Amino acid sequence: MRFYDLDIDVKNYAKRIVDAGYKCPADINSVSDFVKGLKIYGLWEEIIFWPFRSAQNAGTGTTVYNLGTMGIYNGTLTNGPIWQANGIFLADATTQHIATNYLPAINEDANIFSVVECNGDGAQFNVICSTRNGSTGGFTFAQKWNVGNNFIGITWASSGTWSDNTQTGFSNGSFHSANLRLTYNTSPKTKSISVDGNTEASPTSDSSSTSLIGVPLVIGSEGTSSSRALSGQIAFLAYFRRRNINTNVLHSLYKSTLGKGLNLPWNIIN
Repeated sequence: MRFYDLDIDVKNYAKRIVDAGYKCPADINSVSDFVKGLKIYGLWEEIIFWPFRSAQNAGTGTTVYNLGTMGIYNGTLTNGPIWQANGIFLADATTQHIATNYLPAINEDANIFSVVECNGDGAQFNVICSTRNGSTGGFTFAQKWNVGNNFIGITWASSGTWSDNTQTGFSNGSFHSANLRLTYNTSPKTKSISVDGNTEASPTSDSSSTSLIGVPLVIGSEGTSSSRALSGQIAFLAYFRRRNINTNVLHSLYKSTLGKGLNLPWNIIN
């Protein structure tokens, strides 16, 4: 390990893990390389992220440590998700999830970038993350595997109805990145999705829902329904409190650092 060469924010991340009684992550250098890249490409602003691969985090116990400029929002493994080399495994048709205490603000613009491997058996939605509060507010980001493996962004209106923005997904059983962009500080409000850093699907207007506010961010489930839970592994999730990010750059940076060995498709940084 090149401890002398670690980014200062990553040194602080490793110290939090060690101070809690765990070993320093074996792949801490990849975490450092990723953070250095975020800073070079102007992505180290208004960000929280969780590396879920066991060698890039505590890798044991129920606490998932985070990095970022928005504060400490460690996750908590709930109802039995399992640490694995390629990410945290969540079983099909359960309420397993990773709870956080991050609550988006009213009218907050956001990008949610994830790296997942979906299995697609059993559950209706492979939920990546959600702030859904019944039908009164919040959002859900998921792969709707029973309709062409599309990714969808659902925003929940007070009427109980929902609308979505779809982009063709991918074959289950392999890792891919997916990004949901939500612009709520505009009129009309919009949402759009990109997969593997490619061009976003056309933004969908969403005048029915007023904000992202709901419950604190839940990763891997809506937290209450076994039909809306991730069946598979999640390797990474980042929440950006900003309107625009370059998903092509982010996908390629992740693949070359934290994502080594996951066989993500290549995109050229431009």
